[in-house]
Parts: sequence; structure tokens; C-alpha cells
Amino acid sequence: MPVTIKEIAEVTGLSVPTVGRILGNKGHLHRPEAREQVLEAARKMGYRANSSARSMRTGRQGCFALLLSTLGEASTLQSPLLQGLLDAMAIKDEHLIVFRAPDHELTASDFIPKIIRELMADGLLINYNAAIPSQMETLIEERHIPSVWINSKHETDSVHPDDYAGAFDATTYLLHLGHSRILYVSPIPTEASVPAPHYSVTDRRTGYVAAMRAEGLEPRFSPSTTYSANDRQIATEFDAIMTAPDRPTAMLVNGANILNIALFNAIARGLRVPQDISLVLIDSEPPRHLGLPIPYPITTYEIPFAEMGRTAVDLLREKLRNCGAPVEPARLPLTLREGATCAPPASL
Repeated sequence: MPVTIKEIAEVTGLSVPTVGRILGNKGHLHRPEAREQVLEAARKMGYRANSSARSMRTGRQGCFALLLSTLGEASTLQSPLLQGLLDAMAIKDEHLIVFRAPDHELTASDFIPKIIRELMADGLLINYNAAIPSQMETLIEERHIPSVWINSKHETDSVHPDDYAGAFDATTYLLHLGHSRILYVSPIPTEASVPAPHYSVTDRRTGYVAAMRAEGLEPRFSPSTTYSANDRQIATEFDAIMTAPDRPTAMLVNGANILNIALFNAIARGLRVPQDISLVLIDSEPPRHLGLPIPYPITTYEIPFAEMGRTAVDLLREKLRNCGAPVEPARLPLTLREGATCAPPASL
């Protein structure tokens, strides 16, 4: 039997009208705690809205379109992000349609409006977050297409992690353990390799620098300063860093894709984690199989991709409810998952 609003009201202890408004289009009238309580109960109980009644009442189809670029690096769709989108939409029996297109189509004057009409979508969730064509942004704004940008910084209508604060907090975490020689490991794209990298490249680096300088310490950067650096060059430069008298006692690694490089070059010099060198990772989730002699789990500041998906859906609903009026951007904090890769620095 389908779960009813009355049953959810009984489980949450809230009134039937309150639950109805939260599961309808008036959840903004209630406290965030009440909304979360109702939505969580609805998820667990398998509630599904009556899509036919909603369409007749609101004139909406209950369908959102997820836009992806054909440029893979500019439009990565992480599994937790997709799960967050689907979980949020399932509560109200909404549907997600995914479409990919090259830049020459996305910047054509009528392409996106035409796609929205053909897909019968109420609004657009944009997962295009690096090297975004300015003409595409202008067209979406001029055509007044209800849209929310995912993992991209904009003055309005966007949701993204607070990468600056995440890197600042991760650095502070190591500083509080007593580390002062913290190496920041992150590839920095050259103009030739990636014309417009994701904003987080700059924000995380800036957050790390700010935390170090707040304590009167000099930032330290890894040798992997470009994506084009070869393995031999990186190994040679790492060797100089890790064998110096004032070698780092901790590493803050930006991204699991270069975690192996950082660890291999430290372990190859006889350094143990965390006895000789501590490690904090910034990524969506720590890798489980590195093939290296380090403890698990890895201390990680996790990027909240699932929450980003849920928040994007909420923001798009809010835009539709308010006739397309701009919504404030949402900055989501990174979450600390403490592991076994950090310890106070040993005396050198």
C-alpha cells in the first residue's frame, strides 16, 4: 500500500497540514528542522507523491534536465552527486533527464530552450563547472531558463563546496597537532594544459596559504606544480624535499588522483605514515586500495557531493516556486573524517 501523508505525520509527530505543505511546494514556510524530519521519514518509508495531481495543480511536469558537457574534465558526474540528485527528486516523484552537448550547441542561441521544451523539463541542473563558455551563461540568463549551477561559483543560483574553508580547516587540523612544516601537494594546471581550471584549485591553495600565514609560517608546495610534469622530474624534486634537514612532517594532499604519487615518494625515502609524516586528503572519499604500506582509513576532508545534489534540487524548486527569481548561492562545508594517518610530529 502507498505511504500516506497521514502516516508520515504520525511517525514525525507533526500535523497532517504541516507534512502536506513540506511535501508539497510550501516547505519554505516551516523550520529547516521540521523539513528535514519530514523528508527523512518520507525517504525511509518510501513515500511517493501523486505526480498527476501535482501536474494539474501546479502546471509543472515534475521533470528536471541535467546538463553535461561533452568535455569530460569540465563536467565530471560523481556517483554521490547523482545519488543525491535522485534521492531528492524521488521524494516528490520527480524525474531526471540527462543530456550532453558540445560547446558549439550549448552556445547556439536557441539550443538549450529547444531542449528544455522537447524534454518537457521544468528547469535545468547544470553540471558544467570548469572553462564554462561565457556565451552559454549569458544565453541562459537572457532566456530566463530556471537553472541551478552545480559545483560552480556564481553570484546566484549555484551550489558548491566551501573549498577555501575546507583547506583552511584541514591545514589548521595539522597545525593543532603540532605540525609547522606542512607540504601542500596539488597539481596546478598550466595555461597550455587546462585554460580555465576548476575554481577549487585556487580556493584550496589560498585556504592553505592563509592558515599557514595566520601562524606566521611559510607555505610549502609540492614539486608536481603542473599536470605536464613527468614522473622522473617529480621524483627528483620530491627527493630534494623529503631528504632536506627541514623536511615536511605532514602533507595536505589535494585529490586522490595524486595521493599515490605523494605517498610513494615519501615511503621510498623510508618515511612511515603517520610516525614520520602525517597525511590529510581533500577529496570526495578516501581510496581503499592503494597498494602501499599505510594505515587505513585515511584522514579526509570530504567534499559533500551527495548533499550538493540534494541542495541543487531544493534550490531549483525554490526558483520555480518564486517564478524564476534568483536564489542565494549555497556554500557547503567539507566534512572531516578522522582516520589513522595523522599524529603529532616526531622530534627530528
